[in-house]
Amino acid sequence: GKYFLYLGRNAKNKRIDLLINAFNKIASKGYNLVLTIEISELDIKLRKIVDENDRIYLVGYVNESYKETLLKNCEALILPSDYEAFGVVLLDASTFRKPILASNVPIINEVLNSDHPVYFVNNLQSIKDRLEYFISLSNYQQIKLGHDNFNNLERFRFDNIRKLYSSLFDKIKNEN
Repeated sequence: GKYFLYLGRNAKNKRIDLLINAFNKIASKGYNLVLTIEISELDIKLRKIVDENDRIYLVGYVNESYKETLLKNCEALILPSDYEAFGVVLLDASTFRKPILASNVPIINEVLNSDHPVYFVNNLQSIKDRLEYFISLSNYQQIKLGHDNFNNLERFRFDNIRKLYSSLFDKIKNEN
């Protein structure tokens, strides 16, 4: 079936608490939520929600091969976070042409082109609204979001970065 994927660990800055609570409040519409965390990582309240909601799956730690399978088959990556160091998972999802729903935090804005992700603020209502918004999009609109994320990766390709550094070094050299 269709699912949103949370790919990452359970740390305090990763707002899994908000994600699980928000997902629990949306009507099914055929979507599940898959998280790569263990039940033991959740507090009692969140464990209760997961236990009672048959649309939320915790798959625990995943190896690279299973991570790729999860990414390839998800409808969208979802990344609630108070802050990110870089967010390699955003590039991973973009490689698979996946739409991204993410917290509106600076590094995510830098990594992704601001037009392409579905942004939310870190509160339950905003995440719930954005999940419902994404579900309401046509299949074409959802696919387009993923393709736009993929096209954004051009900025991170080795040749492009090499050219940027090369022009920067030339500029420095010419100033001296």
